[in-house]
Amino acid sequence: MIVIGLTGGSGTGKSTVMAVWAGLGAYCIDADEVYHRLLRTDAALVEAIRCAFPAAFFDGRLDRKALGRLVFADAARRRALEALTHGAVIREIEDLLAAVRRGGYRAAAVDAVALLDGSLAARCAAVVCVLAPFEARLARIVARDGVDASYARARVAAGRRDEDYRARCDFVLENNADPDALVRAAETLYHQILENYSN
Repeated sequence: MIVIGLTGGSGTGKSTVMAVWAGLGAYCIDADEVYHRLLRTDAALVEAIRCAFPAAFFDGRLDRKALGRLVFADAARRRALEALTHGAVIREIEDLLAAVRRGGYRAAAVDAVALLDGSLAARCAAVVCVLAPFEARLARIVARDGVDASYARARVAAGRRDEDYRARCDFVLENNADPDALVRAAETLYHQILENYSN
């Protein structure tokens, strides 16, 4: 089974690419969904976050937007949160990949903003990033997440620079303006990866 890594900053259009690949038969894993599920099911993880970030909890419950405001504005706090969460998310994704491999899928795709920061990238036959203009990303985040522009701006600013993605990824998908162009490019690249990386 080929594992394709997909990364890029928030609001670049990764979910569009994943939808295309799912339609072409890939089993798609969204690291954000895995993380949010763990926040609902992993009491030890939530308690560790509460101890490190008590200001993100209200009436005993985690407020993810409050947590975001804390970590997007402070690189040290962001690294502290990642140290708490990345291991749990990666273990869950590894378990999912093992189950998918047994299920006979030809390809699995893992969408993770922090793919390049952990061990998952090494599991991928190819790593693809999606890049998009700054203002377009802001507009998508505001519309998608129901946040204000300042929150979206902090979220984008906290991410990796485009130059770093270009240097470290095998393929780049540019999401500049035309959604149909991104879909076509994602389809073409998926077939190219399957053709070139099949065992």
